[in-house]
Amino acid sequence: MTQTTEFKKSLNLFGVVFLGLAWMTPMIFFTVYGVAFEAAGGMLAAAYVVAFIAIFFTAYSYSRMVKAYPISGSAYTYTKRAINPKMGFLVGWGSFS
Repeated sequence: MTQTTEFKKSLNLFGVVFLGLAWMTPMIFFTVYGVAFEAAGGMLAAAYVVAFIAIFFTAYSYSRMVKAYPISGSAYTYTKRAINPKMGFLVGWGSFS
């Protein structure tokens, strides 16, 4: 018996943006600002821009993978389908660390 699972699209753009903003609570800036400023060598705004660009491309690549393989899954499933099952296994275990 073959059972297939499909990706159920339940979040729209507003939901994704609201969820992202909810995770970025205002208090996080008060507790992390000094540490992040020192770690970035005084260039905190540039560090945030670089992080935004990396996050944007990650989100874009996931959106492309979901369109190509509309099934429930994660990086493991997408890598397994797009490249190789063994690479998918490695990516799945690599995401745990």
